[in-house]
Amino acid sequence: MLKKENKRAIASLFATLLLGGIIVEISLISLLMVTVVERSNYGVRLSQDTYAAASSGIDDGILMMVRDKNGPYSSRTFSVGSASVTVTYCKNSYTAVSSCDTASSGTNEITAISIAGLKQRKIVALLGVDAYTGLIVVQSIKEKAL
Repeated sequence: MLKKENKRAIASLFATLLLGGIIVEISLISLLMVTVVERSNYGVRLSQDTYAAASSGIDDGILMMVRDKNGPYSSRTFSVGSASVTVTYCKNSYTAVSSCDTASSGTNEITAISIAGLKQRKIVALLGVDAYTGLIVVQSIKEKAL
């Protein structure tokens, strides 16, 4: 038979192991929750960065057209923070199905696609350009699905 002291020692060993296991499980669950929350915050921040980069691409395109209303516009790529932005221009046309496929006199289109990590954003701006005065009017700026 076991002595009374040995019985207490065995009981306290089981209690210590059980309590230690519960503490380890709580710690692991807390670590998992912090990781999930941190990743979701990172995704939101990355999405906001890509939107801001695409918006700056549209602004850059509008400034380019204001400076040179008749000039040939070529596509350009640049970086804004951690995002890469590609800006394309359609002179006297706009996109219905594929890039610059619909002719429209006096309507120019600027498309900015921004990519950062796994996030992508596309913003399209339609501009009206008066052939006589050179006045540029922003008709619309919309975010489109990719």
